[in-house]
Amino acid sequence: MSNSFNNAELIRTRLITAPTAGELETILDLTALADAVLVERQKNILPTVQVAVAKTTGTAITIRWEGWTVADANARRPRLAHRYVVTVWSKPVIAGDELAADDVIESALARLWHWVPAGHHAFGEAQPGNGGLVPDRSFLIYDFEVVIPISH
Repeated sequence: MSNSFNNAELIRTRLITAPTAGELETILDLTALADAVLVERQKNILPTVQVAVAKTTGTAITIRWEGWTVADANARRPRLAHRYVVTVWSKPVIAGDELAADDVIESALARLWHWVPAGHHAFGEAQPGNGGLVPDRSFLIYDFEVVIPISH
């Protein structure tokens, strides 16, 4: 498997793991979405998302690798990072115990805030960034970008 997909799987694992003592608390416990957090692997993910949203809490999360970026333009040697988009797909109207998309996206962002994917600061922290509402006729969709440094 490539580093880009390995890091996407690390993001997935981080999202479906409950915060431990000393970590930032989240609005929602995302462990309930374990079967609905999907890594996009260069295929049409929409049918899988539709099934996940229908089966679970009315919400699914996808993680898509977007490419590389320069992590530090002032470094003496190239420092690269992977860019990902974390997307929350939700029913436009929720009922009962279904999860609100804005609570899910805020919880996902909190899980990635100050997270060090490699387990140490050699590569640096994940950097959640800009996002917003994605227009769609069938789903309520929010997304945000996260950058993970991959070289030092």
